[in-house]
Amino acid sequence: MLSHWMIKFLNLVFISSLGTVTLWLLYGSIVSERVRRSSTKKRAELFLKMRRDGAPFLTVKLEKSHYLIGREPGCDILLKGIGVPMRVGEIFLCDGNYAFRNFAGYSVKINGMPMGEEARKVMPGDEITFCNLAVTVGEGSGADGRLRAH
Repeated sequence: MLSHWMIKFLNLVFISSLGTVTLWLLYGSIVSERVRRSSTKKRAELFLKMRRDGAPFLTVKLEKSHYLIGREPGCDILLKGIGVPMRVGEIFLCDGNYAFRNFAGYSVKINGMPMGEEARKVMPGDEITFCNLAVTVGEGSGADGRLRAH
C-alpha cells in the first residue's frame, strides 16, 4: 500500500507534467502561428516596409490590387533618389497573393536572387532590393499595426 507522502508526490508529478504539456502546446501554437482566426477582421494585413541605405523611411499598407513603383509622378509608390528609374516595377494581386514584376530588365533582387522581367510571388518576409533601397514584405495585425517578418 502506498504511503500518504507517496500519493502526494505522485499527485505533484501528475499536476506538474499536465501543466508542462499545456504550456508546451500553447507555446507551439504561438510560435507556429496556428492559432485559428475566426474573424476576417483579425486577419493580418500586408505592408511594404522600405529602407534606404539601411534606414527606414516609408511603410505602405497594401490595400489596393495594383501598385506602380518608381520615380515617375504617376507611380503609386513614389521613390526619389539618384539611380531610381522612372518605373522600377509593379506589385499586384494575383490569385490571392501579391506578385512583383520587374520592368525593363532593371537590376532587382528578391531575397538576394536576381530576377528577370517575369512576375514572382512575394510572401511576408521576402525582401526586394534595388539601388540603395530594400523593400520588405511584412505582415501586421490591424489592431496594433506592428510589423512581423516571417
